[in-house]
Amino acid sequence: MKRIFLPVFLPLLLSSALAQQTGPPQASNGWRYHPSRVLVRFRGAPQFHPGSGQARLLSQRLNLFLVDNPQDVPVPEAIARYKRNPNVVYAEPDYQVQAIDTTPLDPMWSQQWDMTKIQAPAAWDKQTNAGDVVVAVVDTGIASNHPDLQASLWTDPVTLAHGFTCIGGTCTAGGNDDYGHGTHVAGTIGAAVNNGIGIAGINWVVKLMSMKFLDSSGSGSISDAVVAFNKIAELKTHGVNIRVTNNSWGGGGYTQSLKDAMAYAESLGILDVCAAGNNGANADVSPLYPAAYDNRGIVSVAASDSNDASAYFSNIGLASVDIAAPGVSTLSTVPTGTCSLCDPSGYKLLSGTSMATPHVTGVAAALFHVNPSASAANIRDVILNPASYDALTDSRLKVTTTTGGRLNFAKALNNPLLSSPKLNNFPAVSPLSNITANSGDQISLTASGSDPDNDPLTLGWAPLVSGSAIYAQQLNNIFPTPPLNTNPVLFTAPSLARLAFAKYVVSVADGRGGSALAESIVEVLANPNHGLPPAGVFTVSSNSIATGGSVNLNFKLTDPEGQSPMYWQAWFLSSNVWGEMCCLTDATQNFNLTLSSSGTYRISVQGIDKELNLSPKYSDVVRVGGATGTPPIASAVVDELDGVAPLTVNIDMTGSSDPDGSIASYGFYCADGLKTSTSPQSSCVYNDPGTYYLWTTVTDNQGLMDAAKTCVTVLPGSSSPPPPPPPPPPDTTPPAVSITAPANGATVSGSVTVTASASDNVGVTAVTISVDGTTLCVDNTASYSCSWDTTTTTNASHTISATATDAAGNTGTAPVVSVTVSNVPPDTTPPTISITAPASGATVSGTVSVTASASDNVGVTAVTILIDGTTLCVDTTSPYSCSWDTTKATNASHTISATATDAAGNAGTAPVINVSVSNLPPDTTLPSTWFIAPVSPVTITGQYTVQVGASDDRQLSLIELFLDSTNNRVASTSVSSTTGTLTYKWNTSLKSQKRNHTLIARSTDAAGNRSTQQTVSVTVK
Repeated sequence: MKRIFLPVFLPLLLSSALAQQTGPPQASNGWRYHPSRVLVRFRGAPQFHPGSGQARLLSQRLNLFLVDNPQDVPVPEAIARYKRNPNVVYAEPDYQVQAIDTTPLDPMWSQQWDMTKIQAPAAWDKQTNAGDVVVAVVDTGIASNHPDLQASLWTDPVTLAHGFTCIGGTCTAGGNDDYGHGTHVAGTIGAAVNNGIGIAGINWVVKLMSMKFLDSSGSGSISDAVVAFNKIAELKTHGVNIRVTNNSWGGGGYTQSLKDAMAYAESLGILDVCAAGNNGANADVSPLYPAAYDNRGIVSVAASDSNDASAYFSNIGLASVDIAAPGVSTLSTVPTGTCSLCDPSGYKLLSGTSMATPHVTGVAAALFHVNPSASAANIRDVILNPASYDALTDSRLKVTTTTGGRLNFAKALNNPLLSSPKLNNFPAVSPLSNITANSGDQISLTASGSDPDNDPLTLGWAPLVSGSAIYAQQLNNIFPTPPLNTNPVLFTAPSLARLAFAKYVVSVADGRGGSALAESIVEVLANPNHGLPPAGVFTVSSNSIATGGSVNLNFKLTDPEGQSPMYWQAWFLSSNVWGEMCCLTDATQNFNLTLSSSGTYRISVQGIDKELNLSPKYSDVVRVGGATGTPPIASAVVDELDGVAPLTVNIDMTGSSDPDGSIASYGFYCADGLKTSTSPQSSCVYNDPGTYYLWTTVTDNQGLMDAAKTCVTVLPGSSSPPPPPPPPPPDTTPPAVSITAPANGATVSGSVTVTASASDNVGVTAVTISVDGTTLCVDNTASYSCSWDTTTTTNASHTISATATDAAGNTGTAPVVSVTVSNVPPDTTPPTISITAPASGATVSGTVSVTASASDNVGVTAVTILIDGTTLCVDTTSPYSCSWDTTKATNASHTISATATDAAGNAGTAPVINVSVSNLPPDTTLPSTWFIAPVSPVTITGQYTVQVGASDDRQLSLIELFLDSTNNRVASTSVSSTTGTLTYKWNTSLKSQKRNHTLIARSTDAAGNRSTQQTVSVTVK
């Protein structure tokens, strides 16, 4: 699974070889986003940039669009253009988000310690069934075939699916899990109980709805999360009792679009429970969204272990994280297939704030069942009330969440606030001023908090330094992290070679889920009298190693003023590998680097001292696996090292060189990704405050590479974007609706289409059509129609009513229409039928016509005639008949049957008759032919009568007479008996006839057999 890297320096030693420039670009704060589209909310009519691609409306209520950028326009530029338009409320990247990391463990435990820890058994004595509550699991899906979850799945009455897949900008029926994460979450909330298998969920009965927007790798986009929450809100306004969403995912930067979508769901009474994150960071300064949104209906959940200690990976935050729940080695359901988190057993131990979150979700579902009229904020305040949780003694979680507590199901269930809700009033913190200091100045950070309910407040400070690698390591030394509950914070501004800044956040919490934040930018100016940069000596143990071998890097770093600590890092590039190593102190001069890919590498090192002086870059060449060539040497000069956002930095790399060839291209790694050019000059634009490592690269004509690095500090700008428009007034206008068919007073029968017309000032979301007060259908398309089968009701007067609903839940009712149902009583009389030919007992042969006579009180629709039970034909018109070729049947007794069917489906059967088929075997015997006159050669004159006789054992069909040739037929006769005679009167008086002739005779029988030709010679005188 992909991991999100927060913009906070982690003091780790990293050694990597990364494929060069793969994947989507990164925003300036390090979060990944879609490279070619942005989210834009307009105040009025949408105004898209010329050349923009597809624009998809994500929310009509917010006027929010997902817009494809014009070709070759990067995301930061597209956002900057939209922000210059006063008609735009906000424009932001479509960030990628991920399921919060989980850690599989083995062997699997046989007990659910987490349920005991939150006192679920005690709660179950009072509450087990929350079957009226729907929980939307917004995640990777739910395995709908898991035997421990099937009884708990919500089912769509139309599609019969158990949820939706919201990927690609639309939601479709589905929601099955192909990663495993969402199924684990679902099991904790509501795995079936007392079914003889598996585990017990917090709710023995509940309805789990899958809202899948994360793919098979656990990743998804903010735009699809927005679409999922829009679907949740739509379902809620259409009567689906969704009261809680579980959100065990996060990542990406702050997006107003997702915040708005979740806030709208919360306004409908839905509580959003979110995982705090697994970065081990302070979310007050390094927020992970959506958990860190300040929505009144969000609960952010940290992870604790079986000893009530903080999980090492869990995010904290005095103002941004609310409560802990079991999240280390918790047992729950997973799919049994081949996905990333699947297990053949169907169960798995996993760890993460993802696993902690569904514990709170499950408890919230139970509380909504007990008090269905409670709002999202009401249930949040019950869960986070001191009477509902166990106070923690862990030094980390105790003072770094808004409650300092761990979830307790039984206590929350018995809290009097559940039946008599009272909203908590949040504390406030005094505004802070930014501080600019010179070297040696005393920096003092002071804040105060107040609470309307006079709750005791906890206060804490945390810095956020922006930067990476060795530069960020020194920033952490410059801007200290004060102990918890320190106020004021005091430290002395050090001497620096260049400007540096950090954001200090003060947080206050009231122990009941209420909190507030304020921040101050602390800027330390450069000291003109700063010290000199450090210098060093760099060597490698060998310039040639085998593939997969190691080379020792030795870097002896010294500071002219003798200050310590100093830090150094290394980076290494070949034609296809780009990697770096960080961070070592000056006390560590050696590092063994393993190079697993062959190629020629330029390895560079650079150090930094306490004053933020960077040393020169030192480099050497290492050839791996017999590679040849010498890489180029990158050198870059920038005109601005710091300034106010938006800051443009011009870069000149003309000082770069190549020892054995020429430079082919230059690379400039700005905040929005790598730009390549054949020109050594370029520029980077930084729109967001922060400290950035600016990478510049050169590639020679052999494809070999080198890089140079420097740091750019961007201060926050003074101007603020225009505020969002005030929320629109609540919609209280109900839709108008009327029934358009059938007409009032009409008489109807059979299947009737009931139609309605509806309109609304905002938009109709659904029309419900009812007959006699019972819902016939709910239609959310503009046709607003239902099909009514009146034959299922009584012949009497009936009422048709219709209601129309809009997105705000307003309902309009149509005038009732009365109709009279008059259906003819059902026809139960079958037709009568008899077979009229052939007669019963007859002997048949050849082709036989089978006929039947049928009648019915209403009308015959079809007659089916069968031979020996097999359909011969179906005839729909009278007279009813079939042609039966008996030669294809055996010479034996056969049955003929027939059935007649009417329009009501009644069938009548004719008495069966029996016939005998008797067909002769095939005729292969040739007929016989002979001359009667003349019978032998003869001489004739004048008119002469020729006679030919023929016979056949069965039946003749033709007798023919030819003169001299079979091409000259002079006479023929048709015969239909076994014998026959042909007579021909031949006039021989013509002069042309006087010569010798041959008479030819032949015959053909009914089977086509032809006789042998007979001839006789004749002389005509």
